[in-house]
Amino acid sequence: MYTKNFLKGFLLSQLLSLVRRRTLNYTNAIALGAFTCIFPIIRSKTSTQTSAILSSIILTLLDPSILSQKVLSVAITRYIFDKVGHLPLFSEVMMCINASHILSTFLTNQNIYLDKSYHKFLKKQSIIDVEAINSKPIHFNQVHLAITNSRSFHLQFFVHLFLKAWIVALKLYAPMYFVFFLFRKNKNIKHILIDLIRSSTFLSTYVTFGLFSLSTISYNRIYNVKTKYLTLLPIMWLSGTALLIERKQRRSTISAYCTVYSIDSLLSRIKINKYLLNLLYVLSLSYIICSFSRTNNKMVKFILSQK
Repeated sequence: MYTKNFLKGFLLSQLLSLVRRRTLNYTNAIALGAFTCIFPIIRSKTSTQTSAILSSIILTLLDPSILSQKVLSVAITRYIFDKVGHLPLFSEVMMCINASHILSTFLTNQNIYLDKSYHKFLKKQSIIDVEAINSKPIHFNQVHLAITNSRSFHLQFFVHLFLKAWIVALKLYAPMYFVFFLFRKNKNIKHILIDLIRSSTFLSTYVTFGLFSLSTISYNRIYNVKTKYLTLLPIMWLSGTALLIERKQRRSTISAYCTVYSIDSLLSRIKINKYLLNLLYVLSLSYIICSFSRTNNKMVKFILSQK
C-alpha cells in the first residue's frame, strides 16, 4: 500500500513537471511521493487541520523549494474560489480580470513580474515577438494595420493568426488529453476529441482577442512602460471572454489556474519580510492541503487515498 501511495505522488509530480517545464524534477517527485504516502497515515490518527500542518512541514523539509510565492498565490486563489466561486459567472469575470493584468504585464515586457515558466508559455502561445513589438514599431504595425486597413485584410489577417494559434494550442493540449484518455474508465474517443477541439479553440481565441485588442491602439507610440500597462489594462479583458467556449465544468479550473499566476504577478511587486513570508508559505501550504482534503474531487481523493 505504501509503495502504491508513494508512486501516485511521484508519477503525478513528474507528469506535471514534464507538461510545464519539459524536464524531470526528482527531488520534488520524491517529496510529493512521501507526502501521498505519509498524509493518509497521519490523517487516520489526527484531525484534518493537524495532519495538514504536519504533512506540510514534512513536505517542506524534504523539498524546501516547495516554499515559494506560488504556494501563497494558490492558497489565496483557493480561498477566493472557496468563498465566492459559486456566484453566477464568477469564473468568467475573474478570467477577464486576469486577462487584463497578465496580458498587459506580458505585452509591456515586464518579465520580472511573471513566473518564468508561465512567461515561457505565454511567449510560445502569443505567436508574435513581444520584444520586437516593444523595440521596433514596424513589427507592431503589422498588427495595427489589420484594424486600420480594409475589412477584407482585417479579417484575413486575424483568421491567419487564429489558425496559427490553434495549431500551437493543439500541440499543447493533445498530450494532456491523451493522458486523460488513458486514465478514464469510460474511454469515449468522440468526447475526448470534442474536448480537445474546444480547448484548442478557447486558447487560440484568447490569443487572437488579445492581439485584436492590441491592434486598436497606437501602442508603438507609447514609450513609458507604466503608461503602456495602464493603456492596455482596460482593453485586454476581451481575451477572458474566450473562456465561454470551454465546457462549464472546466471554466472554474481554468479561471483559478490563471488567477494563481495573476496573484503571483501582483505579489512580485510587493516587498514582504523574509521570515514573515516563510511563515505565510507554510500556513498557505497547510491551508491548501486541508482545503483539498475536504473536496469531493475524485482525482484528489485518489491521490490522498481517501474514500
